[in-house]
Amino acid sequence: MMYNIFKILPILIFTMQLGLNAQTIDKDFDKPPKIGLVLSGGGALGFAHIPILKAIDSLEIPIDYITGTSMGGIASALYSIGYTGIELEHLVKNVDWEEILSDDPPRDFIPYFLKKDDGLYQLNFGLEGHRILPPSGLIRGQKISLFLSKLTYPFEKVENFDQLPIPFRCIAVDLLTAKEVILKDGSLSKAMRSTMAIPTIFNPITWGDSLLIDGGLINNMPVDVIRDMGAEYVIAVNVGRPLKTLPELKTMFDILEQTLVVPSIEKREKNIQDTDIFIEPELLGYNPASFTNKNIEDIIAVGQKAADNALPKLFELKNRLNLVDSNTNISISDSINIFSVNIVGNTSITFKHIYEKLNIKPGEIFCQDTLISHIQNLRETNAFQTINYKLNYVDKNRVAIQIIVKELGFPKIHRISIRNNKSISFSNIFNNLGIKVGSKLDIDFLNTKITELYSTGYFETIRYEIEPVNENNIHLILFIKERPRDILRMGLHYDETNKFVGSINVIRSNLFNTGIRSELTLKLAGLTQISSLLYFPTSKHEISLYPYNHIVYKDIPITIFGETGDKIAIYHNRSTSVGFGAGLNLSHNWDSKLEYNLESMNVSPIVSWPDPEIFPEWKDDLRSLRISSHFDNLDNVLIPNQGLNIQYNYEGGFKNIGSDIDYVRSNISIDYYYTFSNFNTLHFYSYYGTGNENLPVYKWHYKSGPNSFIGALRDEFSWNQLSIFRADYRRKIERNIYLSLIYNIAPNYNQNFYPIEKKSMQGYGIGLKYNTALGPIEFIYSRGDLIRLIHTAKKRDVYYLSMGFNFE
Repeated sequence: MMYNIFKILPILIFTMQLGLNAQTIDKDFDKPPKIGLVLSGGGALGFAHIPILKAIDSLEIPIDYITGTSMGGIASALYSIGYTGIELEHLVKNVDWEEILSDDPPRDFIPYFLKKDDGLYQLNFGLEGHRILPPSGLIRGQKISLFLSKLTYPFEKVENFDQLPIPFRCIAVDLLTAKEVILKDGSLSKAMRSTMAIPTIFNPITWGDSLLIDGGLINNMPVDVIRDMGAEYVIAVNVGRPLKTLPELKTMFDILEQTLVVPSIEKREKNIQDTDIFIEPELLGYNPASFTNKNIEDIIAVGQKAADNALPKLFELKNRLNLVDSNTNISISDSINIFSVNIVGNTSITFKHIYEKLNIKPGEIFCQDTLISHIQNLRETNAFQTINYKLNYVDKNRVAIQIIVKELGFPKIHRISIRNNKSISFSNIFNNLGIKVGSKLDIDFLNTKITELYSTGYFETIRYEIEPVNENNIHLILFIKERPRDILRMGLHYDETNKFVGSINVIRSNLFNTGIRSELTLKLAGLTQISSLLYFPTSKHEISLYPYNHIVYKDIPITIFGETGDKIAIYHNRSTSVGFGAGLNLSHNWDSKLEYNLESMNVSPIVSWPDPEIFPEWKDDLRSLRISSHFDNLDNVLIPNQGLNIQYNYEGGFKNIGSDIDYVRSNISIDYYYTFSNFNTLHFYSYYGTGNENLPVYKWHYKSGPNSFIGALRDEFSWNQLSIFRADYRRKIERNIYLSLIYNIAPNYNQNFYPIEKKSMQGYGIGLKYNTALGPIEFIYSRGDLIRLIHTAKKRDVYYLSMGFNFE
């Protein structure tokens, strides 16, 4: 792949080389000027930096120092450890940014006891006593932290960022002192995460006694910092947003964005004046949150235009200063001494071990042949995949040698430490992590196991660092931040029948012992339901048996429809129940339960006609055995693209165990989703429910509405025996907008009171869904059969409107 050389000079040839070749030093050597590169913050706008980096690579302009803030800090850090502009472009285009900037783990990793509530609640808060603890940011940053660690882990333990292949700094702000913090040592991935911690969007990062947030609030283009590092010529790229004009400040979001920019404007203008080459891509029309694939492509294209425009200035700078890359050969002077030897990129092999094997020491006379010979000896240990070196001139008489290694194979984990855990024990975390001491370090596997541990819901963040111990052994350190033990969740749903229904859920984790959970749930407004649940779901084994107990009070209005489709009764399905049982967790996707249940019914009709005797009051005491099994491997519960969801339920009430009624009720439902060509999804749904002749009305199967059978009013399909088959085709029209075509049929249905000759009931319709941060908004127009005798065939229109997360 080549840069467009015809825009500069025909003799300019693009080259990209990760390795750094041998070089020599001229007797009349004049110390070359130090070049600094500054990349500003700007969220997604920072992708415009990539073409500028590609241009610098193609011109072989040596960068001696690099600084950045926020997204510019991330790009600077990666460039400083050897990523080229082309590599960064490939990386950026192959990352799902919407996924990586969320905290939700893959649904397949979520334990069933959390998955059962997936998609029910819009708001989650910690609780401290009776005090609600709002999150410190909308995004905790778990996925982005693991992503950054994966990219930088070989450089995690450099003593300071001057030891990186290109000396590096990034900028943060201490929220406790309101002062600028220049990050120049410590964990590289943590520094990158700190500089991008946009207030209220990302959680701030604890760093010693400081609480760090995005440095763009004070110094979004840190030219002054790179000058202090020693840069004599500065190339600066600004992708930060300019101040909006009065007509542009229309909304609260415009004002908030302007508020975040204002503190850094004065310093930015001063830094612009202190640059030698200033590059500013024209990014009007894009915003820092433009992380879609299309926007990323467009932003990179804008950066390419800016790079093309800057090429003459960059080329003139290279020629004027006679800049020489470290790939250029110069002749050697006998008077050159070795100032220092720095080794970077090692993970498991210690600095001391490599230094001793290299056997080149500060103070000695520099000899290129000796250096190459000793590096060859180091290669012959067969411990390294690559070994490169770079020479940095301190002055005309001294040179600093940097050895850049990439180890061959995976080191062994010699020791695992867990830090900052409080209520959760070391053994619990270690056992659930599933990584053994003595196993080989595999970063992808490590990230997967950390994600699985994070998916248990007990942790706010989990990050790691790696320390070399000795040859081929490392020390793995996990830094834990636990979630509050008590959690408050709130959800809101609207549909055309129940209207608004609010749900409040309180969870207490690690009650009495690690892993024991209690839940209290309250649903109000369109219906009333109060439930409590106590269970012990956790185990270090994937297959586990656990006890549970629940208490439920419900008062749900139900409408009964007759053979002609008319309402014949409205009643309150009101009961109190207590259940005791055991659950068998077979995997993250599969859970089964066996339960003994005591239920007291207090059902009273609001309206009953034409025969009040058919729908009297029921005050039954039921004793039943219940069996349930649920398999769920859907990739997304709100808008699934792939996966299978199977639910089976059995309930049997028997007089010989104390029930007032002998009854049996069972049902099974199957949902299957398959997506092809990224935008097209097929959904197949089937339901079969049955009950014996003694099955009371309040135990019938109520299955109609947008999630089961369209073309019928909610509750209209109320039968003691029922079959449904349904097929949906969903097309993604634009981001978060979906169009659906739906067809369903009920070939079999029956009830105790009106055993009628009947035909198959059918319905079809079209739906439009818009997915929002507070849940989908969906409208469905449908047309279906009225419940009529076989010789009639009347159709009617039914409309559905729902908003919010799942309710059923």
